Amino acid sequence: MIQTIKQALKTREVRRKLELMILIVFLVRVCAMFPVPGVDASVFKRWISSNANDALNLFSAFTGGSFENFSIFALGITPLITAQIIVQLLGVVLPPINRLQKQGEHGQKVLKMVTKMAALVLAFIQSLCMGIGFQKSGMITGGIFGIAMVAIFMTAGTAVMIWLSTVLTDKAIGEGTSILLMANIVSGFPKQFQSLIVNLTNGKELWVQAVSLALAAFLIIAIMVIIIYMSEGYHPLQVQYSQKMSQSGEDAQTGQIPVRVGIVSVMPIIFASTLLSLPQLLATIIGKGYGSGYSKIFLEILSQKNWFDKEHPEYAFGMLIYLGLIVFFAFFYLTITFNAAEISDNIRRAGGFVPGLHAGEETELYIQSISRRLTSIGVVLLILVTMVPIIICGALDINSSISGTSLIIVIGVATDLMQQIKLEVAGRSYTGILCRKEGGK
Repeated sequence: MIQTIKQALKTREVRRKLELMILIVFLVRVCAMFPVPGVDASVFKRWISSNANDALNLFSAFTGGSFENFSIFALGITPLITAQIIVQLLGVVLPPINRLQKQGEHGQKVLKMVTKMAALVLAFIQSLCMGIGFQKSGMITGGIFGIAMVAIFMTAGTAVMIWLSTVLTDKAIGEGTSILLMANIVSGFPKQFQSLIVNLTNGKELWVQAVSLALAAFLIIAIMVIIIYMSEGYHPLQVQYSQKMSQSGEDAQTGQIPVRVGIVSVMPIIFASTLLSLPQLLATIIGKGYGSGYSKIFLEILSQKNWFDKEHPEYAFGMLIYLGLIVFFAFFYLTITFNAAEISDNIRRAGGFVPGLHAGEETELYIQSISRRLTSIGVVLLILVTMVPIIICGALDINSSISGTSLIIVIGVATDLMQQIKLEVAGRSYTGILCRKEGGK
């Protein structure tokens, strides 16, 4: 990793992309400190402290503390993530969106534009609900004008975040949405790790403190290893290219197409966590709390801290919902991001074939079966690294704001980013070699 970074810094084009990425992340973090005009940020910090729950903790982590400051970036990049979930789900039931998903590059461009517009609509609705809910609670003054200010500035902030994520994707390295999300989560790590250390050591004997910290460190390292394996582990798809024999008389060459274990990356976790936290977040913001009756039971079920409540074992049903969402989004996202038919067609056009299989449908079905098996392994690993911290904290009654979800997102995005940097460096080096050869001629 260190060697890759050194090579990237020595390559001018890659270094400029990294500088742009750092600049954008820095601007986002600076703007996160400035509250919406006319709003007292200290009031919201006290309100969040007194109303802390899983949804607020997750939302605060995803926004990098911007929500606590009630800044113009208080919604973070979450409206875009929610819009992506909605648009992809609608592709199953709406034929026009389904057709766009299958139209290649043009269809993806249209879908991206639709997703961005949907994200702005969601941002306006969310900010409007926040303005109305907080105005009723007395935390925002100015009546309708104060509500309008919150809605306008927060929607504008979301628009800026979407634009910056697009710039990162197009002009820098990596996927913009994931990078901004990772930067927000990482910004809260120092405070979260400090809180975890206090919870593990406060009021305990010295040897218990040492053992607790060692086990926590071991668990975090184990999670990192598993996530890196998911990102870099792959199944080699053997392909033989017969056309190489045509003129030179050489034997047919055999190549490999790597099919990753973590094809769907961390997106199932992001989608599942977002959907699970939305009802709790909305109930808290509009000032209704968890209410009473069936609504209270439903919201309590969705709260992770209640999944191990011995007095209410029925709340553990929320864990099954969470696991079901992870599995659903993993295989759903696989159908969108991995096109077995396209890979099979590209192999055929290149004059290749998978040994022992006929080109066309048979090869496509074989590639599809491999992707599903690898996704199944990836889902098991995702569930493992997500649920183990939740189970340990629940069983030992440890109150920690560091979740497996946050670690998965950060490590997964960081690993993908390193792979992108490697590809950029390798591509520039290869281009440089070709240019020198042409110059020598």
